[in-house]
Amino acid sequence: MSLLNSLKIVTAKCPAPVSPIARRRGMLITKLNEQVAYAEAQQDGGVYGKPQFQDRNSSTRLTE
Repeated sequence: MSLLNSLKIVTAKCPAPVSPIARRRGMLITKLNEQVAYAEAQQDGGVYGKPQFQDRNSSTRLTE
């Protein structure tokens, strides 16, 4: 119980919102990385597909 009494309660800091320009830049970088991976796969004679993940709570498939 003394451990609970020694804890201090502080306000949580909200993360700074990402500017629209930075968000678009991040999306562009993601798309360019996908294109590079696709080009490398074609050059090696392979096939590239976006990584997909299955949500554990539902049967929804999520693409990265």
